[in-house]
Amino acid sequence: RSGVGSGFGAARSGPARGDPVHDASEFRESAHAADGRVAWGEWDVVVEVLHHDFTDFSEISSAFEDLDVALFCLGAYTGSVPDVEFRKITVDYTFAFAEALRSGSPEATFCLLSGQGADPSERSRIAFARYKGTAENAIIRLGFPRVHIFRPGYIYPVEPRREPNLMYRVSRVLYPILRRIYPNIGIASDELARAMVDAGL
Repeated sequence: RSGVGSGFGAARSGPARGDPVHDASEFRESAHAADGRVAWGEWDVVVEVLHHDFTDFSEISSAFEDLDVALFCLGAYTGSVPDVEFRKITVDYTFAFAEALRSGSPEATFCLLSGQGADPSERSRIAFARYKGTAENAIIRLGFPRVHIFRPGYIYPVEPRREPNLMYRVSRVLYPILRRIYPNIGIASDELARAMVDAGL
């Protein structure tokens, strides 16, 4: 099926498998395996659906029908927006999308990009950890038959971009070196994308 808006998408696929919570680095090899499933990059039809209110998807409910897999990767950098907005993006947008998907495609697989340190107890003093944990719990409670939650650490952007702060600028420079010493310190963005697609399919 199609991508829906920016930062999340959905597709027709085969059955999903695997553990519900993943360290994204586990998938570096399996993401490239064929195994008879739809391989990365084989889709030749993409339908883009533009939508502006990510707390209410009722106007585009038909876009959520008859889907097999959804990948939700929308988020904001810590400190880039006020706390109220950060929670809205992290929790409310995620839940609204998942509710629309559950209603239109109750048998769909849901793949959620969360983050390292997410706190399912929702008691962390760190807003990022608390809100990510809240979002994870909300998705699980909706009762999808298959849920895959990804908690990567640093995501190395393979495409040039403007880094949001000094920490990210330093991380981008050091990552290729540090990865040789600490293979699980982070994951390249294209590897993470392949891992999520592979798990969903």
